[in-house]
Amino acid sequence: MWKNPRSFTLDIGKRIAILKDFGASQTVICKYLHNPQILCMSGLLVLVQKMKVLQQLGFDKHSKDFFRAFFCLSATSNERILKRFHLLIARGLSHSDVFHIVRTHPPVLTKTEKSLSESIDYLVNVLNRDVKDLVKYPVFLSCSLQDRIIPRLSIVIKKQEERNYKRDYSLGYLLAMSNESFEKRFALLHQEPG
Repeated sequence: MWKNPRSFTLDIGKRIAILKDFGASQTVICKYLHNPQILCMSGLLVLVQKMKVLQQLGFDKHSKDFFRAFFCLSATSNERILKRFHLLIARGLSHSDVFHIVRTHPPVLTKTEKSLSESIDYLVNVLNRDVKDLVKYPVFLSCSLQDRIIPRLSIVIKKQEERNYKRDYSLGYLLAMSNESFEKRFALLHQEPG
């Protein structure tokens, strides 16, 4: 990519100028310069195109959310970002719903289309929830269906049935808990009555 140190220095200068043009603060620029994955993206054009895609989705180039999404999605191609964004729209969410989900939780667009579709199918067909619930619980789309969502919800449902306990836990609450916190909380439901 860089043939000599001088071209590296010129390229870094151009990248900093682009970031400043998009409203990056000194803190954001330092974060950018200390992130080799982003710094070594395949060129200035890719950097500009990534930023334009984020604007196309609805991000304000001067917001903290813009740069948070930029850093999170730096390794995801623009085509995949757009494809996943439009997949969520095709599954029944509005553009503003999907933008809210991505603004709140950018890693959603790093998931594969298959993973996103399977999670939505599970939410709608198994949990009998509205797809719009994803706006309240965007982390649902980032969690592994097989490793986190299904096991946790199965445990909660089983514990509730065993104890005739009908508390309705939010998806966000159940999925955001650390494994240790989840085990402590739901081990109490599992204990046999004394």
